[in-house]
Amino acid sequence: MKVRDSGMPDEEYWESLFDIETAMQRVGPLTGVVDAVEFGSGYGTFSLPLAKKISGQLYALELETDLIHRLKARAESQNVNNIILKQIDFVAQGTGIAAASVDYVCLFNILHFEEPVKLIDEARRILNPGGLLAVMHWRFDDKTPRGPAMDIRPTPEKMRLWLNTGKFQNSEFFDLPPYHYGFMAKKEVEWNL
Repeated sequence: MKVRDSGMPDEEYWESLFDIETAMQRVGPLTGVVDAVEFGSGYGTFSLPLAKKISGQLYALELETDLIHRLKARAESQNVNNIILKQIDFVAQGTGIAAASVDYVCLFNILHFEEPVKLIDEARRILNPGGLLAVMHWRFDDKTPRGPAMDIRPTPEKMRLWLNTGKFQNSEFFDLPPYHYGFMAKKEVEWNL
């Protein structure tokens, strides 16, 4: 199932819409992160720099065959060997990743999906206790040169509510100029006393 209003422009234009270096600084810290997951890896805009910063595997989940092939080629050309490409409809099927098995999950430009809390819940399921969830989305501003329609684009307030509903703590908001914002949140540690 494709996420609504999710068509990808060409790669060069897509990557011009992000300050990738600043985004990578804000969606960390990645020290201590072993394994990570990216929902909707696309061209690998964030997969490649993420994979270079972690000590384990990056599971890059993507539905589109051509994007999987493109990311594979880019990873090979940059000698990035720790990306596990997984073609899967994670919206309909989940990730297929074991519960409490990864340290970091990113949901970038994907929460305009019809059931965003479902994706947040799946991220929470696969995260280790105390694991980090990084969320990035287009600003709620119709002046952005790209992004989903305003009626399905989440506001920061809505995203904070979703994260709180998903049992995350310490959700920290940050601005990602020129066109995005994001949150970092930590999976709550559940105590069974």
